[in-house]
Amino acid sequence: ISCPSEHLCVAGTDDGLLVSTDPTGGAAAWVTSATVPEDPGFGAAVHGVACASVSFCVAIGPDSILTSSDPAGGASTWTVSAISLPSTEYLDGLACGSASLCVAVAASTKLHAPGVAPRGGRVFSSTDPSGGASAWRSAVLHDVADYAYCLPGECVLATQDGDIQIGRASCRERV
Repeated sequence: ISCPSEHLCVAGTDDGLLVSTDPTGGAAAWVTSATVPEDPGFGAAVHGVACASVSFCVAIGPDSILTSSDPAGGASTWTVSAISLPSTEYLDGLACGSASLCVAVAASTKLHAPGVAPRGGRVFSSTDPSGGASAWRSAVLHDVADYAYCLPGECVLATQDGDIQIGRASCRERV
């Protein structure tokens, strides 16, 4: 869920995006706004939402990124871009520090041996999140990112084995 103001919240669900302009107004105040393309094993689940402002929100499904400059405007105001991922990966985390800096992290469906940290995670970053799939750069990391948080000019990734990676402007790994 992301609430860029007291009058707008956008939430990801197993069936798509819910939006409310009156988040404390009860269940009736929440309406379905958009759905992601159906994915085997995930359905139309939205795995992350990040609203940098009331006029810019991004959401992710297993293999798609949705953007809107009018998140409360209904399904027609959301643009869906398919992201190419290996069959064993899916988008699972999202953070936006501004309308010009977002990252999405991929998780893996592969099982790992107990006590062994997974390797070779993927992160997508964009300085133009609403620019379609080609505006998102993919990078393979040594570790698998578990969580991302962004401020306007900087992102932090926490990995499954406890490392912290910091990047500026486009969230590239810094040594």
